[in-house]
Amino acid sequence: DVDFGDLLDYLASDPYTRSILMYVESIRDARKFLSAARAAARNKPVIVVKAGRGSEGARAAASHTGALAGSDDKVKDGIAADPIGTLATLLPTWVLVPFLTAAILSLVSGAVLGIYSSGLTLLSLGVKIPRPAAALVDGVILTLGTFYVVFVAKNFLNPFQSFLITLGVPLASWAGIMIADIALRKRDYDDDALFDAGGRYGAWDWVSIGTMVVTSVIGWGLVVNNYAADATWNNWQGFLLEPLGLGTYVTEGEGAPYWDGTFAYANLGVLFALVVSFLVTYAARKAKVARQEGRA
Repeated sequence: DVDFGDLLDYLASDPYTRSILMYVESIRDARKFLSAARAAARNKPVIVVKAGRGSEGARAAASHTGALAGSDDKVKDGIAADPIGTLATLLPTWVLVPFLTAAILSLVSGAVLGIYSSGLTLLSLGVKIPRPAAALVDGVILTLGTFYVVFVAKNFLNPFQSFLITLGVPLASWAGIMIADIALRKRDYDDDALFDAGGRYGAWDWVSIGTMVVTSVIGWGLVVNNYAADATWNNWQGFLLEPLGLGTYVTEGEGAPYWDGTFAYANLGVLFALVVSFLVTYAARKAKVARQEGRA
């Protein structure tokens, strides 16, 4: 990354720069900065304005994204747990109004895209529901979920990451199935037949559905909730680790609850779902794919 020392070195040798004026909130490498400043000052004037020395200046400097992420551990932890509440302690009240407006508008725009795609998914699954109604169902779910995460949940980042770990298992299974299906095919997909329930591909592929369900259930038993204290609703995962001798769930003592064991946090379930889904699909659907392409 380019820092203040690098900028000073560049500007000091730039023939079109006659003087250097810098506004500085924090310096990561003080020795490098001072060395570059002394060298630059031999050739041209260097003026440095350091913000944050007074209480108001520190408050203003802390409100910048870079300072939030790098120099204040309390603010960094607060942003992860309660972004809205933490910003309210740093910014004047009037600033929160346009901030919330912008945040809500961005959420709405994201929700619109999500509603469109997930509504289309409901229809593609064969759910007998008008498209506006499908969009309404997804819109309500997205709105309620967003409201809970932003305004109700005590901690946002950790439960969200816990949810992503849970979601990673079926996604890995889906990826394995899809990769195997692509590897089996010698020809491109028939675009029209993909949207025709009575076409060559059919409406459902029960081998793929069964493979995804079974590998996901087993995979969830081989992954753990890395944020057990903040997302207790997700502590049901890892139910196969103890029976298989891969880990032990500790409920007492310092730092509890947590998993103890070499493989507990290895996310074996994701790897299992990916590999087994690929192998099962490749073996079980080989003849069917050949028939779909007229090769059998």
